[in-house]
Amino acid sequence: MSEARDAILASIRRSLGRGSLSAAEAKPLDERLVGGKPHIIPRRVEDTAAWPDLFRAKVESIAGTVDEVADVSEIPAAIERFLGRRNEPNGVVVSPDPVFEGLPWGDASTLDVCFGAPGGKDEVTVTKAFAGIAETGTIMVATGPDHAATASFLPEANIVVLFKSRLVGAMEQAWARFRAEHGAGMPRAVHMVTGPSRTADIAQQLELGAHGPRRLHIIIVGDG
Repeated sequence: MSEARDAILASIRRSLGRGSLSAAEAKPLDERLVGGKPHIIPRRVEDTAAWPDLFRAKVESIAGTVDEVADVSEIPAAIERFLGRRNEPNGVVVSPDPVFEGLPWGDASTLDVCFGAPGGKDEVTVTKAFAGIAETGTIMVATGPDHAATASFLPEANIVVLFKSRLVGAMEQAWARFRAEHGAGMPRAVHMVTGPSRTADIAQQLELGAHGPRRLHIIIVGDG
């Protein structure tokens, strides 16, 4: 734990008039964090076969777009199609995830591809989702060396690759899968993204792109 965090927690304890928790007091809290019990899962997401269609419908209802491909090798062409339809810039910053590094980017001749974290002038990023939640059309994103947090929030357009095998019905199922794969080694941040950024704070008019991407495009990759 960092010195700054220690100082903040110590200040909170002083305001509460107590010291650090004993091992016996901390144990049930740690157990709950690692293996929290899920809430009731809604019946509308019990049918696993319906997850892809439900996820697509939810994403499109909140101004996102969805494409589907059968195999990872089709990702560059799918990105090229999306950018061409929307007349988006052809420069894309791709997160340095191992999944992306071996793709046939040269087949998408109009794309100008670079790997890494985006800068202030980069308008399009390509990232990978940890999971997709059919109930709400939400994507779950874990940050790390292969996924900078800025890649999901800085550009005008964020293209997200989601493997079909990583679709779940409800948020509780997404967290259960996350805990199973990460255990106690949580990343620095986990983001839940539901559609493009938006706000209605000004005159109750909905505006996209207020605090992040104006466009969220999700490419669902099948089992090919």
